[in-house]
Amino acid sequence: GLRYSAPVLAGVLAGAILLYRLPMNEALQLALLVPLSLVLLFVSQVLQAERHYALGNVLVRLPNAVLLGLLAPIFVGRHPLTLGGAVTLRILAALIACAIGTVWLFSKTTRGADIIGRDQRSQGRDYLALSATSLMTNEGVIVLAGLVLPPVQMGAFAALMILTRPLHMLQLVVVQVLSVEIAQRKWTPNLWEYGGFVVAAVMGTAVGIVIFPAAIHWLYAGRYDDYGWLAVPLMLSATLTLLEAWPRAALNGRAVPALIRAYSSTQVVVALAGAAAILVGGRVHGIGAVAWALCLYALARYVVSAGATRLLLAGKYVLDARD
Repeated sequence: GLRYSAPVLAGVLAGAILLYRLPMNEALQLALLVPLSLVLLFVSQVLQAERHYALGNVLVRLPNAVLLGLLAPIFVGRHPLTLGGAVTLRILAALIACAIGTVWLFSKTTRGADIIGRDQRSQGRDYLALSATSLMTNEGVIVLAGLVLPPVQMGAFAALMILTRPLHMLQLVVVQVLSVEIAQRKWTPNLWEYGGFVVAAVMGTAVGIVIFPAAIHWLYAGRYDDYGWLAVPLMLSATLTLLEAWPRAALNGRAVPALIRAYSSTQVVVALAGAAAILVGGRVHGIGAVAWALCLYALARYVVSAGATRLLLAGKYVLDARD
């Protein structure tokens, strides 16, 4: 598969190195870290496809967890650490995670003789588009906000978005686990099961909105108390993103390629409209407009996912078997 991915990877790396004018040592670190991260992500996905969900999720998050654990003493001023040292630690953690995952795969899973062909790879573009658009509900909106918000508001927005991170991580786990289970069991979730998921998510949102201001005050020592009112749009957007996990997993696991292509194309259009709303609203009205535009974008994504899932539940676009 390297003949498909290597040219794209090399182009992206070269573009990043030239754009940020990285010195030679940092360029070499980046050239090593990015492929390692991709290999680790691949190993994690294969592990989860074989239903080793816990190990797959732990390994893919190990580099970040190790780095954050080692950075904790630095934040209190006990041990200095350079950027190069932090990247080196992340590379070592990724190497260890890749080694553990590879050993587990070769010892615990079976290996087939077939390879992924060009047609199957082309179908993967639709899933790549879906993954790219979903980034805008979290990391992407922070990037867009940085283009239009003043530095003070940008710092506050990024700091508050961190508090919604658990819901986004839960969404990723739900999509990954349910997609595999639905595909392998030929199972389509029913409305009662989804209803319970919705009730739990809504109750969690209500609790989150109540404790959000107190969490802001405690984490940031009162620095962003004036922005506590953003709890409502930010928690709503995170909850809508979580609710989208169930229909998206059903589509990943049971929908025919034609429905996936139409679904991903629609989500790309919605993402472009959402990006425009965030940029225009943020430039004109500031941080509040960005937060509410994000909420509306998450709602639009959910509506599209729910509509596509209704077609699936009607039995029109169900994939009977996976090759």
